[in-house]
Amino acid sequence: MMACLPLDSRIVVTGLGQLSASGSDIGEMLEQFRRAESPLAPMNGFELPSGKPGYVGNVTGWRAPQSFTRSQMRNLDRGTQLGYVAACQALAQAGLVEGLRPAGVRIGITVGISGASQYQNFFFSASTGELPRNRRFATWLLRVEPQFQASWIAKQCRLHGPQLTYPAASLGSALALAGAAALLQDGKADAMLVGGAEIHTLANALGMDSLGVTAEGRCNPFGDTEAGGMSFGEGAAYVVVETLASALDRKAEVLAELVSFGFSADAYSDVGNDPSGAGMLRAMRTAFSTCDVEADEIRWVRACGTGKPDQDMAELYALTALFGEQTPPVTSTEPFFGHVNGVSPLLGVVAGIAGMRSGTLPSLLRSATAGSVGAEKLNFLDSTSPPQTAGPWLVSAVAFGGNNAALVFDQPRQKRQGEPRSVPDILITGCGCVSALGFGVEAFWERLHQQGSALSATENEDFDTSEPMLAATIDSFPLNKLLRQKNRYLRRCERLIQFAVVSTEQALLDAGWNPRQHSPERTGLLMALSQGAISLRQQFIADLASENFGLSESRNMLRMARFVAASELARSFGLKGYMGTVTDGVGAGLQALVQGCALLRASPHMDSLLVVAADQISASQNGWFKSLPGAWASPEPPQLGIYDASRPGTALGEGAAAILLQKRDALKPGTQQGKNRIRVAGTSATSDAMPGSGLDPKGRYLGNAIDRALTESNVAKADLDLVQLQGYGINSFDSRELNAYTGINLSGNACCLTPKLGLCLASGALFSVVTAVQCMIRSQVPGLDSPVPALQSGLQLQRQSRCYPVRQCLISASSERGANSAVVLAKQDASD
Repeated sequence: MMACLPLDSRIVVTGLGQLSASGSDIGEMLEQFRRAESPLAPMNGFELPSGKPGYVGNVTGWRAPQSFTRSQMRNLDRGTQLGYVAACQALAQAGLVEGLRPAGVRIGITVGISGASQYQNFFFSASTGELPRNRRFATWLLRVEPQFQASWIAKQCRLHGPQLTYPAASLGSALALAGAAALLQDGKADAMLVGGAEIHTLANALGMDSLGVTAEGRCNPFGDTEAGGMSFGEGAAYVVVETLASALDRKAEVLAELVSFGFSADAYSDVGNDPSGAGMLRAMRTAFSTCDVEADEIRWVRACGTGKPDQDMAELYALTALFGEQTPPVTSTEPFFGHVNGVSPLLGVVAGIAGMRSGTLPSLLRSATAGSVGAEKLNFLDSTSPPQTAGPWLVSAVAFGGNNAALVFDQPRQKRQGEPRSVPDILITGCGCVSALGFGVEAFWERLHQQGSALSATENEDFDTSEPMLAATIDSFPLNKLLRQKNRYLRRCERLIQFAVVSTEQALLDAGWNPRQHSPERTGLLMALSQGAISLRQQFIADLASENFGLSESRNMLRMARFVAASELARSFGLKGYMGTVTDGVGAGLQALVQGCALLRASPHMDSLLVVAADQISASQNGWFKSLPGAWASPEPPQLGIYDASRPGTALGEGAAAILLQKRDALKPGTQQGKNRIRVAGTSATSDAMPGSGLDPKGRYLGNAIDRALTESNVAKADLDLVQLQGYGINSFDSRELNAYTGINLSGNACCLTPKLGLCLASGALFSVVTAVQCMIRSQVPGLDSPVPALQSGLQLQRQSRCYPVRQCLISASSERGANSAVVLAKQDASD
C-alpha cells in the first residue's frame, strides 16, 4: 500500500562529476550532446587480431589536479586519477568539499567497477611467465585491487563513512548507487559519494575481440544483427546522493530524485545473459512496483544499448513488454562514451540528469541497416523528438553473468507516494560453512572445541613456493558427497565457487528454506570476495606471457571475474532477485552483512537475502605476504602469536561461510524458519581515511563503528556476553584493533578464530558470525587451547571452552585499508 514518504527516506542527487570521451566536465559533455557526434575513434598503436579497427572512447584533454604530486602521477593508476577528478567535481557541486562541509557530516563512498583496470601496467617475469615475488610486486598488487580506488579517494577527500566496492562487471555503479541509497535510509551516513572509473586496457581489448563482441566500426545500438558489437571506452562518473531531509537542511540544490530501483538475476549462466529479456523485465517491473510513477508516465529511456545484438534484442523484448507498442523515446549513451564497463550505468545517470536540466539529452546515434534490431518496434530519441525537461525517466542496465538493473529518476515533488519503508527485525535463520576445520556447521563446531588448529606447515603445489608455508588449507574437498542438489556445472568451477555453493546449500537447509514456499524473485544474494577465482587469474598471467591468447583464454578471463561466483550461486539455486558482489579485502564478509541488512530494509520487494563470503589461497598472496616484513609467520612452531608482539606474523586460511538473512514479518507461520531467533540488533560501517597509509593507529574509527552498532542495538558495553575479535597476527593491525576496544572489559569472554582458521580474508569475519550464532544457540563458547597474552584493552581471550548463556554478542572487522564494520547480534526469547 502506497503512503506519503518521509523526507529522510527520499534519496536525491546534489552533485555530478564526469570525465569521458565526450569531455572533461559536465559542460563539455553537454556540448558534445548538442553536436550529436560520436567521439569514438580507432585504437592507436595496437591492431586487434581480428583486423577490426577497434573504435574506443578515450579521455583526452583533461588536466590532473595541482594537488597531485609527481609520485602520485607516476604510481597512481589512470583509473583512480580519473575517478578522483570526477569525485572532486561532484563534491564541489554538492558543497561537500573538505573544509566547506558542515561539521560532523558523515560521508561514505561506494564504487562500482568491473575490475578491468587492474590489468594496467601488468607485469610479470618475461622469462618464466610468472608473477615476481618481491616487495615491488606486493605494492603493485595492493594498488590494482578493485577496492583501491574507493579507499584512495576516501583518504584524499576525508570520507569517514561506509566504504564499499562492487566489482560487478557492467552493473557495478548501479549496484553502488542502490547500496548507497540503502545505507542512507538506514542511517549509516549523511551523504554518499557514488561512482567509479575505468580504463580500456590491452588485456580487455584482446579478450573482447577474441570473444567476438567488438564492433566493426563505432557501436550501433539496436543496429545491425550481423555486424553488431560493442565499442569500449574509458572514463569516470561520480554523484553525491543524500536524503531530501539532509539536502533541505543544508540548503543544497537538488538536481534529481532517485525514485526507486529494481534488480534481478537471470539465474541462466555464470557469464552469459538470458536472451529472452525476462530478467531485464523483472528488474523494470520491480522498480515500478514500489513507487508512485507508472510505466506510462516515463518520458524517455536511457537504455543499455551496447550494440551487442543478443543483449539489444533482449532489452528490446523487455521494453516492448513493459511499455507496449508505443514506447517512450529510447536512447543509449554508448556512442558518446563507449562501453565503460562498470561505470556505464552511472555515466548514463549523469548524462540524463544534466541533459534534463539543460534540455539537451543525448540523441541515439545509430545507422538503420537491413538487419536492424527492432527499428520498427522502438521509438528512438533523436533530433526530431520533443525536448524533455521535466518528468520521470528510466535507466536500464545489464551485465555479463545475467545481472539486470532499472533505476527510475524524476524531479523532486513536494510530496511523493511510495511503498513505506519498514524497519523489520532482521533474523539470521540459517548458517553454512566450509573450512579447514570441517565441512558443515556441526563438523566446524566440533573441531573448534578440540585442541590444536587447522594451521600446518604445508608444501602445496598451488602455492608455488620452495619452502614450507604456514596455512590452513582444504586439501581434499569431496564435492559430490557434500552437495545434496547435484549440479553438473560445478565440476568445472573453481574451488572457491565450489566452497561457496556448498556453504550456501547448508545455510538454506539450516533455515528450512523451501523454494516452493518462497518466490525466487524475492530472495537476494550478496557475495563477498577478496581475490576471486585466483587459480584462473594465475593461468591468465601465464597465457599472456606465452602470447597464447585465443577464445578459450578469453572465456577464462571472463570466468575469473569476481561477479562469476554470484552468478553461479544464482544459477545453482534458481535465485532471481537482487544479486551483488562486494570486495573490500579483509573483513569483506561483515561489510556485506551490514550492506545486506540495509538493502533488506530498503527493499519492500525482498524478503530474504543470502550473504556469502569465500576465499581460496593463492601463490600471489603467498608472494605478497612473504615480501612484507613482519607479515609472514614462521611455520615452526605451527601456531600464530595473535596479539603477541614477540611473535609477529600471520598465516592464510581458505573456505566459505554463508548466512541467510530474513525479515521477521516475512517468515511463514507454522514453519521451522527462524526457530533459533538470532537477531541482527545493530550494524555500522566507517572508514579510517587517514593520510599516509590510510589507517588510524589509534583505532578511533573502528571504535566509532563499534559504538554506533552498540547504540543502534541499545546494548551497553557492560551488557555484552561475548566479543568476536578479528586478530591479524600483524602487530600494527592488532594493536589498532585493541585500541578500538578500550573500555570494553570482558574477562575471558573474548573469542578469536584466526589462530584456528588462519586469516581468511573475506570470509573470516563471516566465520565469526557463524560461530557467534552457534555460541548463542548452544550457550557454549570455544577457547584457543594455547597460551594467550594479556591484552591491554581490558579484554581477555577465551582460553578454554566454557558453557554460559550468550545473549548479546559483538563482532567487528577492519580491512587492510581501514574499512571498518561492526555488528551486534541478540538472542530472542522463544515468545518474541
